[in-house]
Amino acid sequence: RLLTAAGVIAVGSVAAGVIAAGSVVNNRIAVGVPPAHAQEKPDDPVFTAHGNPIITHLYTADPDAFVHDGRLYLDLDRDEAPLGFNDFLMREWRVLSTDDLVHFTDHGVRMSLADFTWADRNAWAPEMVERDGRFFWYVPARKASDGSMSIAVAVGDSPLGPFRDALGHPLIDTTTANHSAFDIDPTVLIDDDGQAYIYWG
Repeated sequence: RLLTAAGVIAVGSVAAGVIAAGSVVNNRIAVGVPPAHAQEKPDDPVFTAHGNPIITHLYTADPDAFVHDGRLYLDLDRDEAPLGFNDFLMREWRVLSTDDLVHFTDHGVRMSLADFTWADRNAWAPEMVERDGRFFWYVPARKASDGSMSIAVAVGDSPLGPFRDALGHPLIDTTTANHSAFDIDPTVLIDDDGQAYIYWG
């Protein structure tokens, strides 16, 4: 059993909020995803980081970092709110990468709210994991139907995508047993035995 912000959940129980990343949700994650064609483009801008903060050309938040094929990838969200807006205006998720922690390639927007037909706001804190050669991108987004926060999963064959909504509906929402009051901030752990778990706030 695990104690999370969303309550105590039984390991391996999909209904209780533990879901095997990239494998088991009624086998829907692995169905209908075309091969990826997005790769790094020669015109993706490269910038040099001069210490912290690394990113100074955009307002970003909630970075996730992982290494794939010797390259560090950062996936993050972006706040577009103008001064005086007094709220977040976040509609997209972006990817940057580096092989030396100094020169970063900005791969731009790799997924947006428009990729989830059921979502309307709050493209927040992403988490991307690789499993069995595919990349699963877990992201919070607000459901247009009732205004509640939920967690989506998209899938692609590369850390640069393209990514598609793997389910056509939220992975975790108010219908999920033991969901939290504000289903956000997913993170995924793949244990040494290969079992994957998702945790969220």
